[in-house]
Order: sequence, then C-alpha cells, then structure tokens
Amino acid sequence: MTRLKNFLLEEFDPIGRRTKVISFEDAKNIIETKCTDVLNFYRKSNTYIYRGTSSGNILHLDTRGKEERESRSIQNYYTLIINNDPSWKKFPKRQIICSTWMAAYGKISYLVFPINGSKIGICSKNDIWYSFDRIMSMRDRSVSLFFDELDRCFKKYANMNVKTYNDLKKACGIVDNKLNDYKEVIFEFINYDEFKKYGMFNTLLNIFSPKSFDVVSTKTLNKLKEKREVWMDTECILINVGMVDLFYELGMENANEINKLP
Repeated sequence: MTRLKNFLLEEFDPIGRRTKVISFEDAKNIIETKCTDVLNFYRKSNTYIYRGTSSGNILHLDTRGKEERESRSIQNYYTLIINNDPSWKKFPKRQIICSTWMAAYGKISYLVFPINGSKIGICSKNDIWYSFDRIMSMRDRSVSLFFDELDRCFKKYANMNVKTYNDLKKACGIVDNKLNDYKEVIFEFINYDEFKKYGMFNTLLNIFSPKSFDVVSTKTLNKLKEKREVWMDTECILINVGMVDLFYELGMENANEINKLP
C-alpha cells in the first residue's frame, strides 16, 4: 500500500497545466450541469471515487487532449500497452489515477466528480500491479525487478530507451531478432518457452491482459466496488473531503460518511 499511496499522492501536475483552483460556486455549477450522473450516484451510494493531491480545496482537472502521463515509480511499459494497444481499446487512458478506497490517501483525499459520459477503468484489486493475474504473486520488489530487467534488456540488445508504444514494439522486435537464446532474459518471471513461441511483445500483451479488469461509464456506476484502483481520462471536479458543508449543499445527505476512514 505504501507504493500505491505515494504514487497516488505524487504531484506530477503543476497547477496551470491540467489543474486549476476554482471557487465552490463554479464547481457547483459544473457538477450540477455536467456531472449529474456521479452526483446522483453519490447521493445514494456508499462507494466513492477518491484522489489525493496537495493543491487547493476545490480543483478543476481536465486531461482531455493532454500528453500522456508517465509513471514516476517504475518504467511505463504497462501504461504504454493500456493506453495504446487495441486489446485495451474500450478502456480510458491512464491519465487520472484514483481509488474507491479513501485509506489510499488518508485525510488529504478529494472526492472526484467526472463529467457525464466519462469512462472509468476498474482494477480487480486495490493496486493495478496485483490486478494482472500473471504477476499477482509478485510483491513490490519483484515487480520492480521485472520492469528493471525489461529495461536492461531493451538497452543492452536494442540500444533503446523505450518511451512510447511504438518504441516498445520496435525494441521487442529487435530483441526477438537478436536473441536465439532468451534464457538470460527475465526468466525468473516468465517461462522460457513462452518467449520462444510468441515473441517478447506478444508475451508482454499476454501478461498485461485486460481480462481481469472492468470498465464502466458514469451511467453504470453501480458496478463500482470498494477498495479498487480506478482510472479515467476526462474532465472532473475535485473537492476536499473535509469540506462537508459543500457536499450537503450538493444534496448529499450522506456527506458525513465521505471522509470516514474504514
């Protein structure tokens, strides 16, 4: 949980590029006109979408048309696949990382109001790393080593610093062509025969498969579950969970429950 908490709280978005502080009056107007799906859901539900940040009490966040975010904790390979591979086409891009578990942030949590029609990707666990069936048994250190080994492999055999999805496909192809023997490449984690049969890129696609994930829209928020990492790529309003009076003004009679840790 420490890795996820640090990841969710990281301030990768300086105020002014994707985020701006707004007044409650402006936020209320946007929520009551553009975020009615989630507002009505929150009025009836005990499940909420949270995000951690340290800038302002009420924020307007919009990632539409913005450059893709990069993971600050590890190499970005799984995000490149999720954001670009056809197997993930029904999911949003991983731009705004959130959780349905307030404990992921503590008392510096913000309640998230995505605009109507937004898609929300849902992990099967409280952390995306453990939502991939193939790497679920690894712990933080092992998963980090897995990505480190991929990075070393691409630099050693393809002489590439992979930054984009096309880079990833190209680097995997070069490795496939250069190596007749994969035995020194990340076989603590992957069966040697799988590389030989499918190649490196398709093996990665098998590992980072969407099969244990789900996606909903703001029309089907009843499918949300507690203690899940979720993500979106949209416009949304963020309100600090301590601003209970503002939630009451939005007609949320359960406002006192929003900022209670389990």
